[in-house]
Amino acid sequence: MKNWDIMDEKEVCSADKDCEDAYRVCQTLGIPFHQVSYIKEYWNDVFRFFSHAECAFVKIAGADAMATGHYARTSLDDNEVFQQKYIQRPQGLFRNRFEKRNTVKLLQAADHIKDQTFFLSQISQEALRRTIFPLGDLTKDFVKKIAAEHHLHHVLQRKEA
Repeated sequence: MKNWDIMDEKEVCSADKDCEDAYRVCQTLGIPFHQVSYIKEYWNDVFRFFSHAECAFVKIAGADAMATGHYARTSLDDNEVFQQKYIQRPQGLFRNRFEKRNTVKLLQAADHIKDQTFFLSQISQEALRRTIFPLGDLTKDFVKKIAAEHHLHHVLQRKEA
């Protein structure tokens, strides 16, 4: 999901490099790579409608869920995410008062330095139910170790943000 299109201090767009790195990782791991551009939506609405873009991505991609590289966790196990059935939620003023729901909790990542839950706290319940955070239980150092073991050295050489 391409959300930003800015130049760094050397007038280089790091999003293109990010995309190339993600594509190479997918090739190495033998998994499909799909890119969807949300640059316009992100620019105009990121803080207000972040969860809408995430839900739209899942629908457009025809996926059951979306995995992100954010350092966060939820109260759902990954298997629970895929076992959910879509339920049309009632709209309106009284929905929150009378509808009994099992909420998904956004939990802090194991790596407290890389934790991104503050930014992700605006995600809707619908989007959070469909999101998997594979890095949530890992530290950045451990992720780098996994990358090295799988010969993803081009990722390890990248400048830290």
